[in-house]
Amino acid sequence: MRKIILYIIILITISSCKDKAAIKEQNKPIDTISYRYSGFNHHRKLDLLSNKNFILLESSASCFGDYKIYRHFGTYNQNDSIIKLEPKQVEIESYNSIVERDTTYEIPYSDSLKVKTVYQKFHWNDKIYLLSEQIDSIVYPESKNDFEQFASSYNSGEEPEFSGNYLVRNVENSLDSINQVIPLENLPKKYQDLFLKNPISAKIINREKLVFNDEDVNVDLIKWRVKLDKGSIDGLRKGVQLITSNDEFFIFIDSIAENYSYGECYVYNIESKYSKIGTEMKTRWDD
Repeated sequence: MRKIILYIIILITISSCKDKAAIKEQNKPIDTISYRYSGFNHHRKLDLLSNKNFILLESSASCFGDYKIYRHFGTYNQNDSIIKLEPKQVEIESYNSIVERDTTYEIPYSDSLKVKTVYQKFHWNDKIYLLSEQIDSIVYPESKNDFEQFASSYNSGEEPEFSGNYLVRNVENSLDSINQVIPLENLPKKYQDLFLKNPISAKIINREKLVFNDEDVNVDLIKWRVKLDKGSIDGLRKGVQLITSNDEFFIFIDSIAENYSYGECYVYNIESKYSKIGTEMKTRWDD
């Protein structure tokens, strides 16, 4: 009988220790590392929790007050260079300004709500970038993946001060490591050639006026298509942006040959004086 009582006491003690351990684990603070992107009425945020769960938020809003927020939940794993997400659940919140109603519901993760799940960490100066080869934004589908967008931002001089549509985290860094040369060798080799070593200068050698009629208001809209005197042998390639020194006129290269290229300005009704033949354009104007 004494042995039975002693056995019961031991079981109670073990159970009590387990309960205390569970409570201690629950009360343990959960650290979070966040990566962000913030654009005009469009935001992304990836929270990596120390308990190996993640929350990926993507929000968009209209100028009329409507908004939609997607929150993806799941688990993740990472090593020194790669982060992999495993989404499991999606919460969708939306607000309709016409009916003034907010709705929220949850559904299982599926291909119809796909997000980027594989990211490479890239450290440059005081920032860590999360770059993915996947293109699966559920709000604003992109024509370029993160590596290509990052190269475009770098070539135009926007990086590292202004980042594009990809996730970034600022980190503390010593002063002697700021303004370091970008470590392109840490990027996949197939993207390294996208980064221009020096700005490219070109001149407009021809231009065409494109007129479109807006049927809703019966107004003509004007765009300019230009031909430049530089091409692929000079380092230009499709998707590269060039801009004038006064920042008034810019184009994206959409057609290219060895010695010349074409591009259009995607803003309507820019004055013709900004795209005259002979106007110099560069991929980046250094201050």
